[in-house]
Amino acid sequence: ISACGIGFRGGRYGAQLKENGYQGESYSGIQTQSIESNNGGGGGGMVSTSTSSCCIGGGGGGGGHSVAGKTPTTKNYGGVKAAKGGSAYGTSLLTENVFMGSGGGGGARDQDCCALPGGGGSGGGIIIIFSPTITGSGGKIVSCGARGQDGGHNLFATGGQQGGGGGGAGGSVLLVTGPLGVFADGDISVDVTGGVGGKQTDPDDATSGGEGAAGRYTWHQLPEPNKKGPLSLI
Repeated sequence: ISACGIGFRGGRYGAQLKENGYQGESYSGIQTQSIESNNGGGGGGMVSTSTSSCCIGGGGGGGGHSVAGKTPTTKNYGGVKAAKGGSAYGTSLLTENVFMGSGGGGGARDQDCCALPGGGGSGGGIIIIFSPTITGSGGKIVSCGARGQDGGHNLFATGGQQGGGGGGAGGSVLLVTGPLGVFADGDISVDVTGGVGGKQTDPDDATSGGEGAAGRYTWHQLPEPNKKGPLSLI
């Protein structure tokens, strides 16, 4: 079962010459062009401002979920400021709200033709399973964040200093079984990891995107019928 990359959308890259990237989408809505986080969504990459160093594309920030997304490491050329990773949100037990993973921020574009920066990776979706038992042999339940696009992804040969997109955050997996629910270690794996950031076109100048945060995973066992008691978290 997979819900990878179908959560909140990654931010658009800067399509025009010398254009900043867009924030990743989150529970608060759509994106704007800003290095600040969009709550859980990663900030968009910034273009350098110095005319002596024009122009260098910054990478997008990673999407946040269980923890904050990663801020890309930005070279200090031409006044580039690092895009911020998305903030953490939600609850660990998934007993109140269940969220999708937030998107990573889009990369910024420099002044060169014709390579493009990378778009942000989308977050993971939501998987909820209610079943008396869960068994399997080598099965996987996966809600990972998508990888950020690389700068220069549209060309066979890279060019310019194009920022990479931030990785999307992992989504949410909630499993609820009966008191005798079987979920043996090694039989079924659950993966809610965040996506890695996209690579930059020029490692000396442009910056890669930040890594997306991990999502949330919880397994509850219901008490036996006619017996009182709280949910047991495994």
